[in-house]
Amino acid sequence: MSALLVELPSGSRIFLKKDKTVIGRHPDNDVVTSGKYVSRRHCAVVRRGASFYLEDLQSSNGTFLNGVKIGELARLRNNDTISLGQKSKAYQFRRDFTAVRRAGALMRRPLPLIAAAAAVVLIAGVLSYVFFFRRLGRIDVERGLRTLQLVHGRNAIPNDPAFRDAVEKWVELVRREDTFRDTLERRAAYKNEIEGVLRGSGLPADYSLIPWAESHYVPSARNWRSGAAGMWQLLPATARAYGLRVDRRVDERFDPTRSTEAAAGYLKDIVAMFGRDSFLLTVAAYNAGDQAVLYALKRIDDPVNDRNFWYLHRHDLLPPETKNYVLHVVALIIVANATER
Repeated sequence: MSALLVELPSGSRIFLKKDKTVIGRHPDNDVVTSGKYVSRRHCAVVRRGASFYLEDLQSSNGTFLNGVKIGELARLRNNDTISLGQKSKAYQFRRDFTAVRRAGALMRRPLPLIAAAAAVVLIAGVLSYVFFFRRLGRIDVERGLRTLQLVHGRNAIPNDPAFRDAVEKWVELVRREDTFRDTLERRAAYKNEIEGVLRGSGLPADYSLIPWAESHYVPSARNWRSGAAGMWQLLPATARAYGLRVDRRVDERFDPTRSTEAAAGYLKDIVAMFGRDSFLLTVAAYNAGDQAVLYALKRIDDPVNDRNFWYLHRHDLLPPETKNYVLHVVALIIVANATER
């Protein structure tokens, strides 16, 4: 399905025909615009499979989505408003549903035999898709959390209705991801290998969901701002510390096997630091860094009873991105286990 930008307030349409459409003042950009607050290369609309994302290209005045300044990357929804700085050019992002409407109109006409057969296949696919997601709607989050407690220990997973409610919200977000089925298929391709490496390092298979949150299991994924790359989104220094070659000629972070081995080594060291019953703290440290989590733990009042992720979450001792990241990974584990059952 294609997409377009509608320039505001003129209403001019810009169809997004490339996987990455760059917007800014420089004449080499795909969309050239002027303005006091617009950078030379300000932002980009990036297509990943069936989804579109808004990426800020280290602009001076920031990129805003529906009035909120984004970090590095934000998913785009139909009718979202993109602003280049707070007082500058704005666009509305729209999905192009023209092809879908045309298909519907054609199906209302008499069709040749081949076209009719194609329509039947299409309808069957749509019905299976709807049935698939209706099945996902019956996911038992309570059961999923109990399973996590059995695997990681009762102290590792909070037994708190507020935590369960937060996870349920993320389960719903995961269920509605545009790329859910594509990511599930990529996971199936790498699942056995990743879990085998984790088992070899003495780690639970649940850590195999981290690449979903990091890259949707795309080995070539790259974060240009942070420098992270690969399926596990390893930073260059971390990758080198765990035996990967990262230089101008070779970058082993893009090798699924080698990067998984390095990530397993890193996770094993984090577990040694926080303990085997600190699954959520380990996931938080993978996102924010172990030093950030250690600093947060030093700020708690009762280190014996409150040394857990949920306390850090409720008292805002972790960055918002990390708090959401951990809940996202927990939801992914529950959803993946339910669908694979």
